[in-house]
Amino acid sequence: MRIIHIIASHMRMEGGMPTAICSLVEAQNAVGDNAFILSVCATKSEIESRYISYLNHDNEIEKYLISNNPDIIIFHGVYYYKYLSVSKIVASLRIPYCIEPHGAFVREAQNKSKIKKFVANRTLFARMIRNASSVIYLNSDEMEKSIIEFPRHIIVPNGCEVTELIYPKKQETSVFYIGRLDIHHKGLDILIKALDYVRNMVEVKVSIYGSGNKKSNRVMRTKTRNQINTQMCGSVYGEDKVKAFQENNIMILTSRYEGMPMTVLEALANGCPCIVTEGTNFSKIIIENGLGWCCDLNYKDIARVLLTAINEYNRDKDGYIQRTRDYIRKFCSWKQIAQCAHEEYGKVLEDKCE
Repeated sequence: MRIIHIIASHMRMEGGMPTAICSLVEAQNAVGDNAFILSVCATKSEIESRYISYLNHDNEIEKYLISNNPDIIIFHGVYYYKYLSVSKIVASLRIPYCIEPHGAFVREAQNKSKIKKFVANRTLFARMIRNASSVIYLNSDEMEKSIIEFPRHIIVPNGCEVTELIYPKKQETSVFYIGRLDIHHKGLDILIKALDYVRNMVEVKVSIYGSGNKKSNRVMRTKTRNQINTQMCGSVYGEDKVKAFQENNIMILTSRYEGMPMTVLEALANGCPCIVTEGTNFSKIIIENGLGWCCDLNYKDIARVLLTAINEYNRDKDGYIQRTRDYIRKFCSWKQIAQCAHEEYGKVLEDKCE
């Protein structure tokens, strides 16, 4: 099967979407498919992959698609203006395509810039959405929370690999966040309030890894300045990121909405149970498999669950490390995800032939 993944976001290492797509494409080629990435907006990538092409002009994109003759195309993300012209090219070539929204169709995401998206869904992006052969959700939670109706959908999750544990866990239980410093999207405003609320109840060290725009960075530094046990650590990549996951104990992600965040999979792969909100679309998996804890998006409940998590982790540290890593091995390897994608894409193509 010849597959082209089209992406219009940046192609930098801190991005969960480009990282996941590159890993998926590597795995798809390893299991026998011919998969490629077409970046239609970025001019440069910090992710090394021999499968990426960078084309920004429509005539170049059309020639690329004709010469590669894919069986199916996957648009990653939705609300990129470049997709308006590219999807018309794809439609004119009669190539079946799917949209993988990465959380963009869930209610919380649709409520951000609500009027703009309401209009976009019915005007600019209406044809692209309507003509898609299928939508691809990352898990059942994302599917259930989507408020955009499709006649057909498939589920292809994100994946991750378990790596060798090189760095020992801290003896004193630590909590950490790792990701983009988007204060509203990631619920960091509520998290900081919870940490302030809980600091007189328990002494716990909290590390926040990541960066955002200038305003977000400034706000986060200001809000954590008086929290002596909260440390702003900046962005980490490569081996430094592995070290951050492996040295720390409990990861927390309080997002208002997500697709299927790579940072949770990476945490589990490195032996870190997670505290998550419903908005992460990971709460069912976390609770049903004993991989951590779920909290509501309010500061008192986050504080309550944080105290519970620290106590339960301290009683069963080795058990949490074992369960989290075993879950990734059993269900989330990229080889398994690539095989799942092949089967699900095949179903879409079969339906188009009927």
